[in-house]
Amino acid sequence: MVNSVNSASHKLAAAVVALSLALALPAVAQTQTKPAAAPAKPAAAAPAPATAPAPTPPPEAVRTEILKFDNWTVTCQDFIAPTPRKVCIGQLQVIRAQTNQVVFALRVSYNDPNAPGGIAAFQTPTGILLTKGLSVKFGKLEPRILNLTSCEPTHCLAAVPLDATMLRDLSTNETMEVTVFGSNGEGLKFNVPIKGFEKANAALKR
Repeated sequence: MVNSVNSASHKLAAAVVALSLALALPAVAQTQTKPAAAPAKPAAAAPAPATAPAPTPPPEAVRTEILKFDNWTVTCQDFIAPTPRKVCIGQLQVIRAQTNQVVFALRVSYNDPNAPGGIAAFQTPTGILLTKGLSVKFGKLEPRILNLTSCEPTHCLAAVPLDATMLRDLSTNETMEVTVFGSNGEGLKFNVPIKGFEKANAALKR
């Protein structure tokens, strides 16, 4: 409603200006017909267009702390602007030795105000069958199917709430099996070491 009112106000103001100029034109023409009229002054140069404001740089951390817990790395950063806050993220990665590329990652955080219970984000390679999502299996438990929530040119993500079941499975197991599905429907499995999650999670919640 506010936008429509503002738009209507701008249109009305423009109409008033145009009408005022139209009413003033006859008077100007009549003045120019008088012999004693002064010569018209050259028109003033149009003001230079206003430049767009420079983008606001991202806030810089005033302190960074990196902690290692077996297969997990916890990175905490302190910010003072725009408001004092602390941001911590726990992460583990699976790196392909031949290319030194990250082929899988799991990130855990409690920074999202919309998910105070925490979020677990599973990062997969691209070129996979999006409709099948990915499968996460702990030990002898039934696999858990996760839907992919977003894809970038370099990776896809499946972000899920860090619920009680996920917390239990991450805390009580040292490995998990992650399966993604190629465009041909064949599964690609990653055996991911997750030892150290319990300590990493405790550090995230400090």
